[in-house]
Amino acid sequence: MKSAWTSVTEKLPEEGFEVLLFNEKWKNENPKGIRIGYLDGVGGWVSAYWCNYHDDYHTRTSDEDDKSFTDFKAENQIPTHWMEIEPCITK
Repeated sequence: MKSAWTSVTEKLPEEGFEVLLFNEKWKNENPKGIRIGYLDGVGGWVSAYWCNYHDDYHTRTSDEDDKSFTDFKAENQIPTHWMEIEPCITK
C-alpha cells in the first residue's frame, strides 16, 4: 500500500486514528514540516513534535489560542495535509 498526502479540504482521517500531519508553518520546528497526530472527537487536531532544545515531545492542540506566542496560535496548529501510517508487517 503506497500512502499519499491528502489535503484536509478534500478528506479528513477517521477521528482518533493516528496519522502523519503536515503544515508548511511547522518547518520552523521540523525541516519537513511533519508531526504525528489525530483528529479528536470534537473536530480539533492533536499533534506532537520533537523539540531538540527541551529533549522531549511537545503536544499541541488546535483549540490552543495564546496570541502572545506564534507557536501557540490555534490557526498554526491545524494541518493542511495528512497521510496514513502504513502498518509494520513482521514475519
